[in-house]
Amino acid sequence: MVPRIGTEFAGYRIVALLGRGGMSVVYRAENPRLGMTVALKVLAPELADNESFRERFVSESRLAAALNHPNIITLYDAGEADGSLYIAMRYVPSDLRSTLEAEGPLPTERSLAILHQVAGALDAAHAEGLIHRDVKPGNILLDGSGERPELAYLADFGLTKHISSQSGLTAPGEFLGTIDYMAPEQIQARPVDGRADLYSLGCVAYECLTGVTPFPRENEPAVLWAHMQEPPPRPSESRPGLAAGVDEVFASALAKSPDDRFAACGEFMSALDASLDGPRTLQRTRSGAPPSPKPPPPAEPDERLPRKPRRWGRVLAVGVALAAAAAGGAAAVFVGFDRDEERVVTQTSTVRPPPGEPTAFDRALVRLIPAGIRGTCEYATPISDGFDSTVVCRPGGRVQGLQYSHARSGHLLRDYLRERVAAVGLPLEEDAGLTAFGSCDTDEPALHEWELFGETGHREASSQQLEAEGVGRGEVQRRVLGHVLCSRQDGRFTMEWIDHRAGVYSKAAGPRARLIDWWRSSAGPIH
Repeated sequence: MVPRIGTEFAGYRIVALLGRGGMSVVYRAENPRLGMTVALKVLAPELADNESFRERFVSESRLAAALNHPNIITLYDAGEADGSLYIAMRYVPSDLRSTLEAEGPLPTERSLAILHQVAGALDAAHAEGLIHRDVKPGNILLDGSGERPELAYLADFGLTKHISSQSGLTAPGEFLGTIDYMAPEQIQARPVDGRADLYSLGCVAYECLTGVTPFPRENEPAVLWAHMQEPPPRPSESRPGLAAGVDEVFASALAKSPDDRFAACGEFMSALDASLDGPRTLQRTRSGAPPSPKPPPPAEPDERLPRKPRRWGRVLAVGVALAAAAAGGAAAVFVGFDRDEERVVTQTSTVRPPPGEPTAFDRALVRLIPAGIRGTCEYATPISDGFDSTVVCRPGGRVQGLQYSHARSGHLLRDYLRERVAAVGLPLEEDAGLTAFGSCDTDEPALHEWELFGETGHREASSQQLEAEGVGRGEVQRRVLGHVLCSRQDGRFTMEWIDHRAGVYSKAAGPRARLIDWWRSSAGPIH
């Protein structure tokens, strides 16, 4: 039950409503025992009904409360009361969102002073294995009272995610974040680390300097699509007078691939400082060459594939809304929350493109197919409502029945493989886990984890095997990228595998030895 003004909740007296979002309500409240004012965030009651969410919420709130940094808002309390989860934190009356709305773009010196404090808070959290996932102006609190310099505090670390977690603090199939500041890998439900927070900080920095978000668009699907596909904007064009070197800094901070971004938030801020002082060479610790000041659009693969008959109509997608607001497709995202509050996307509808034209989902899937195979492929009907695109290919070499399908979310991808595992008669764990079983060298069904071998190949490697070799937990999770299922179907040896990086389910059949060799060297998808 949501508390009312004037009542008590979890020992706090509710004084005033501060804000309301899709997952929570925030109040100004008083602790009558200590006579102090707090900000009390009460989460939606249905979240407390999810036992897994509740357990992670409590444990990760404790981790967040243990963070010791002057620019991370202090958490006083977290728990459950009257059927709802809550967090009590230090009350700071102003935030960056209201400041930007009232003043527009901020002076450069003030922007840098605020951003440096937030960057330090994020790097400190990342060093402890915590990622924020919702860095935005509304979560940056400002205290400029008195004669002391303005202080910035990063809030909402009670809804963080530990880097080693397999899922975030949302209900299954949903994601937490604010679309104007969300990294591409977060939109696509791919594994995230501190570089996703760095991307969000880059979006906030862009707004501080220019007064607008990096991708202002007419609707939310278009914003999501821009984060995933459009080149980073040039702040020097939105705010004349900024040095041209600023554009290069933001091209890196807002790069689509995490590997092309700065290694840490502090590194980003050092580069931003240097660029605002004038042109100079930027030093990076990440791998790869720096992007050009104005990155060209990515080269398009040959996507004019033949098309098999496709069923179209409304589909429900519990999961990430991969916005298809570009040529060939459109998606409508149904949300009802204030623009700067948490967005939990729970439903999309796909609109039929012009006849013969591939959708944006089709185009994205084609890019994941190894280049040597694309010329043999054609579009097909998605294999189930849990997928937005399917492509079938004929690579030759006695590999048959090859198909690639892009899932609407990682949750649906795992569920589909679980259905396939059950269909071939392998046992399943009750907790939705997938346990290695059997060997692909026999006709009996087998299930294995795999790690990458080259750009398009795979190598069987269970997490238990890697741990036995002394590989650390975090490295195991980075190396184990999916599962492969081997079985005999309709008299043919068949391999089915999922790639968590790409969100793709693949399937192929053929002679066992040749098929396994092809899978180990050339099967893809790529990412």
